[in-house]
Amino acid sequence: MQRAKLYQLGFWGATALVTLCAGEVQTPAQDIYLPWEGGPAFFAQFSSGPSSSQDYFMRAVWLQSPSKAGFYQAVGVNQFVGLWDGTVETSPKEGPILPLLRNYKMPVFGEQESGLAGTDRTRHLNDPIIDGWIQVDEPDNAQSQSGGGYGDCILPSAIIGKYKSLKAADPKRPVYLGVGQGTGYNSGTCYDGRGGTCCSAARGLDDYPLYAQGGDILASDVYPENDAHPLWWVGRTTDRLRYWSNYQKPVLQDIELVNFNNSPSVTLTPAEVEAEAWMTIIHGARGLLYFVHQFAPVQEEDSIFHPEHADAKAAVAATNIQVAALARVLNTPSVGNGVTVTSSSAHAAINVLLKRFGGCTFLLAINDGLPQNQNPSANPIEETSLFCRGSSLCTDSVAAAGGALSMSPAGATTATFTLRDFPAHATAIVLGEKRQIPVSNGVFSDAFASSYAWHLYQILFDPNSKVALIGDVNGDGKVDSSDVQIVKAAMGTVAGQPGYDPRADVIRDGTVDSADLATVEEAMRRQR
Repeated sequence: MQRAKLYQLGFWGATALVTLCAGEVQTPAQDIYLPWEGGPAFFAQFSSGPSSSQDYFMRAVWLQSPSKAGFYQAVGVNQFVGLWDGTVETSPKEGPILPLLRNYKMPVFGEQESGLAGTDRTRHLNDPIIDGWIQVDEPDNAQSQSGGGYGDCILPSAIIGKYKSLKAADPKRPVYLGVGQGTGYNSGTCYDGRGGTCCSAARGLDDYPLYAQGGDILASDVYPENDAHPLWWVGRTTDRLRYWSNYQKPVLQDIELVNFNNSPSVTLTPAEVEAEAWMTIIHGARGLLYFVHQFAPVQEEDSIFHPEHADAKAAVAATNIQVAALARVLNTPSVGNGVTVTSSSAHAAINVLLKRFGGCTFLLAINDGLPQNQNPSANPIEETSLFCRGSSLCTDSVAAAGGALSMSPAGATTATFTLRDFPAHATAIVLGEKRQIPVSNGVFSDAFASSYAWHLYQILFDPNSKVALIGDVNGDGKVDSSDVQIVKAAMGTVAGQPGYDPRADVIRDGTVDSADLATVEEAMRRQR
């Protein structure tokens, strides 16, 4: 193991024992990587698609007006998917669209039928603000009809056909496809809005691997609180879309933000909004897609910017700051054999995502009750005993519709994490919570106070023999005054703000502050 260099370091007024990632390291067991679709390498194949930067992690918003781009940019959104009340070219209320989006550097996925129509074709094909094209939304649901009302769903064969035509017209950009809440059921269940043909139990879930062929980027439009499903449907549908696409296409997850139908039974909280976002990321999503619309008591496409939803806006901003700070981490492959987890409660299960970056190990964990799907060959469709693990104490019931479990995970638990090939002493920084946990021989425990509680850990050690030095901000193989200057230059900035430098955010909590500077300065002293 590493000959650890230990020192006392004051973070947030507390003294912590920290292990620097420096010194000799014995050859550890080899990291085994999980399927990793999306990210810079995926987007690089599209010459006119989304950014292939290591700092890009999609934080998108669905169907919004371009004039609101600045408001969304201010809360960390970096992508529009669809446009409200208009085409790629113009809006009845706002006029020309693309100049507005260019002004805020807000790229968009638009409708190709309007975007490549007539004389606008060449101009739009060459416009870098257009990142991609969108498919028919939720083809697995009943489709609205021009004369009013709703008709049938659209079968996969038609969606695949349209995908081919979209790609033929513009192979340089990806196609986005969002499917509906049918992804969460265990059969072709007839829910309100499903569409007659797709209600057939004989079709079951077999359509979804075919739908997955109709897009390059996939999304699941599941709103568990608003549609009376368990919150863990977010993790389930992420797992399923990844599986149905054979782990070849990046998956986004729609995140509900408000009680959009003003239903008295919906109790969506900001904590649940954040939990949905981190749940889908931990289950392997490659981006977030916020659903901001409200339909009652009044229709608002931009609900979070109204005073009554200020708490939802704050949840979005906080999530986006942390996601932006971790973008480079999230854009690395996930390790499947780096940690094991046990739960003190037989009714609660912890899902994890483990990454290596910059000489650190990052562990993201959530108490969502779903079985860990760390095996690429595992089928997330065949879920049994989700929370009970065979316990006779299980009280979870099975809903009549589709056999979906109807209850959420059973509350609080304490998780114990065992990290592979760790030294006698290390420290886990709990990002965003201003606390630290000592790691002894790779083992540490933490409380998850409720169902869907989550924590993000940055552990200052990487068992691999060739790793970056903690504090080597500029990556030149040493820690010196040039690294200190980079941190000082970005001091006080927050992820998404002008001047924020992700290299300087050594403790990846989304803010460059005294903790980052202290880490680099102490690393420099210890290196001498």
